[in-house]
Amino acid sequence: MNLDATGINSHKELLYQDLNSGPVMVRIPHGIASGAKLTVSERTLYSDSFNENLSLDTADAGNSFAFTWFDNDPVNNMHGDWIGIVNVDTTDANVDVFVSDMATPKISKTVGANGGLEIFQIPTTLTNGPVVVKTHDGTGGQKLVVSQRVIYKNSFNELMGRKQS
Repeated sequence: MNLDATGINSHKELLYQDLNSGPVMVRIPHGIASGAKLTVSERTLYSDSFNENLSLDTADAGNSFAFTWFDNDPVNNMHGDWIGIVNVDTTDANVDVFVSDMATPKISKTVGANGGLEIFQIPTTLTNGPVVVKTHDGTGGQKLVVSQRVIYKNSFNELMGRKQS
């Protein structure tokens, strides 16, 4: 889709109704003119809630991300806590997800190359933190983009992972 926006403070909005898929990649076919800046965000409406995340440039992707907390316990009115991982590298990534215990992965996944996506729940009613998502040390440090998506009562929240140095 061509989004020809010209001039200072130009604004374009796309609406994809009834689409639940990803990852979403925004590419600039001929690059951005020298000195120009682009801000891209994703806005999600869910029930009576609203969430918006700024995009992450794939150049800022990393191989280790963290979140402060994980809560997948229905007793706390949680209806799901998902981890989403996109591999923006050219080789598959073997990824471990740690919750609280940073020595033993809670779950391991292989995420395909070139935009491969894994979205999953950790099969537990665990409420703890921190959460760390990182590639296996021996797989070359593939570049990932990571988020955590939570359904609480009738609200939705998605948070991008904090890249670890």
